[in-house]
This record gives sequence, structure tokens and C-alpha cells, in this order.
Amino acid sequence: MTQILLGKSIDVIKAREALANLPQGTSYGEKLAPKYVYLPRSHIKALDPNTLLVTGMRGAGKTFWWSALQNGAVRQLVGQSAERLPLNKDTKVRTGFGSTPDEYPSKDVLHKLMTNGVAPRIIWRAVLAWHLAPADHPLRQRPSWDLRTAYVADEPETIDRLLQDRDAEFDRKNVSFLILFDALDRCADDWKEMYRAIRGLLQIALDIRSYRRLRVKIFLRSDQIEETKIADFPDASKALSSAVELN
Repeated sequence: MTQILLGKSIDVIKAREALANLPQGTSYGEKLAPKYVYLPRSHIKALDPNTLLVTGMRGAGKTFWWSALQNGAVRQLVGQSAERLPLNKDTKVRTGFGSTPDEYPSKDVLHKLMTNGVAPRIIWRAVLAWHLAPADHPLRQRPSWDLRTAYVADEPETIDRLLQDRDAEFDRKNVSFLILFDALDRCADDWKEMYRAIRGLLQIALDIRSYRRLRVKIFLRSDQIEETKIADFPDASKALSSAVELN
């Protein structure tokens, strides 16, 4: 009995030490170490590249997985832990919006573009095309999002061909391309503009479902899903009905 109690005491000490050494904060915008990853079975479907919309309340794990999926070692770990989940270190992952600014328009740039009449769907299509375009593509020669969105709007066939060519290339290599969107509450200063941005993003996510290897994954808070504001376009119900909620 003494040995059992002693063993429990040692386990408690180890557990306390492990908890004390966890990173500070409740969400991850920074690079994530695989040793801090735990995959609940209820989250597996949310990580599937074919799941385009993931919802959840604050603290449910949206930003954690947004960050984790950008790490090749974590993707490999998750893919091995979950049967038939098409994720691995070779999966091409990019960020379309999130908590750490990268190659996407900031809140102020988004506001300027939408105020100047650029449709949100065109903005996100430009972000997607920017990440897919090779260095010598004309889109890559445009130095601002104003010029990039104008190019995408004026050259729809060229952008369609870019998406088709890259999709075919990824299919030959048997890899997927996944672009992640998170922290969309930070994409605007008011709910009306935020809803416009989310609506356009859902349109793009549905647009590229016809491709074999190109996928969009959107992480939204539950209170950001207002159907009358973001789902008033054809086939919007397909995105909302297939949403996976993190618990």
C-alpha cells in the first residue's frame, strides 16, 4: 500500500511539473511544438482538409489548430494518430488570414479595398491565387493588394488557369494544398463589414470544392455565423450544414 501511495505521489509531482512547464497563454499564434499537441477524437473531423468550416466558442481550439496545421511535424503526428486523415508533412499549408500577419491583407487594407468597391470574394480569390502563383507569374509582380485584386478581377480566365494548373500539379504529386483562415473578428472594425468578408470567403471556399487538391479551411466563432448575413447566396447552405463544431 505504501508503494502504491508513493507511486501516486510521484505521479502527482510529475503532473504538476509538466503543467508548470506548459507555455503561457490560452491560444497559439506562434510556432507550436509537437510535444504540446493532444488530439481529441472529437476534433479529428475538424482537421480533415475536406472540412471547410470549423466553429467553436472562445477557447475551443480554433487558433490552436490553425497554428498546429502549419507545422509539418504536427501534421505528420496528427495524420498518423487519426486513421485515413489525409494530412502529413508534405501537405502544402498557407495562411489566408489569422493572428500573425503574413501574406494576406491587413484589416486596414481590407477596409480600404471594400470601401473602394472591391468585392470580398475577389479579395480572397486574390489571396488564394497569390499563394498559388509561382514567382514569375504576373500576379506576383503586383506590389500591393490594390493592384493584385484589380488584376484578379480583370483576368478571370488567367486566374482560373492558374488554379487548374496548380491543382493538376499537386494531384500528380499526390499532395494537397490547404489555406487557413482564423481570427476573422480582427478583419474589420464592425460586424457589418466582418459579415461581408466572411460571406465572400465562404463563396471562395465553395468555389474551389470542384478542384481535387485545393482546399480552404475557415475557423469561426459560433457567434460569427449569422445566416441572414453570411449565407444569402446560392449553395451557402452546403458550407453551413457541413460545419464541424469543436467541443
